[in-house]
Amino acid sequence: MIIKEILDELPKLNAQELEEISYRVHFLRALREGLKEITDGPLIPHEQVKKELAQWLSE
Repeated sequence: MIIKEILDELPKLNAQELEEISYRVHFLRALREGLKEITDGPLIPHEQVKKELAQWLSE
């Protein structure tokens, strides 16, 4: 029901409002994907990331 109401309102929104909705959708999707990686893996330990970053920066 809520989704139908939102879809019905879409034609009334201006470009800026649509852009904001798009940004939020993409942000939420990225957040969900990040949380899924935390629970499902693969994760790289923080110390390993620090070592790899230091190597990249020294090259």
